[in-house]
Amino acid sequence: MQWSAIAFLFFVSCAHTDVANPAPIKFEVYLIDKASVRGQGYNELLDSLILAPRPLITDRDLQAYYWPSHEFIPGSHVDSILQELSSRPYMSAGLPFVVVACGERIYSGTFWWGYSNSLPRVPYIEVTTWPGKYKIRGPFFPLGLDLRSDSRIHDALQTAGVLRESQQ
Repeated sequence: MQWSAIAFLFFVSCAHTDVANPAPIKFEVYLIDKASVRGQGYNELLDSLILAPRPLITDRDLQAYYWPSHEFIPGSHVDSILQELSSRPYMSAGLPFVVVACGERIYSGTFWWGYSNSLPRVPYIEVTTWPGKYKIRGPFFPLGLDLRSDSRIHDALQTAGVLRESQQ
């Protein structure tokens, strides 16, 4: 019996891969194009936000992510990027980002300067902290559910091997 067709198996990952490291990326943080943001409450428009072409942070850039507190330890490359952000002039609404797990947008947040004269209404990462350990903090005035604890983020970080269920 002859086969006139060849069968192909496609394995679908929940995120993209790159040539240097073929393992799929599970967790990403993207900056948002400023033109697509109005104000600080933009989770309701999450799918319409224009993301930067490449993520600022991926699971490959993390040494550890501590789930109970949402603290993370970045690698030296990302640590230097976050420290560079802290030396920029601050913006009163922060520098917006979107957290993505397995290619799915989960929530928006902002990089924040501790000496800002306003308070964030979305989860935020203070960039004026000491290098080495950062925390995604909850908003001062929550507008809805706290999506930092979304199970899709947990699963993505766990699959990537950087999730820590207890504090350091």
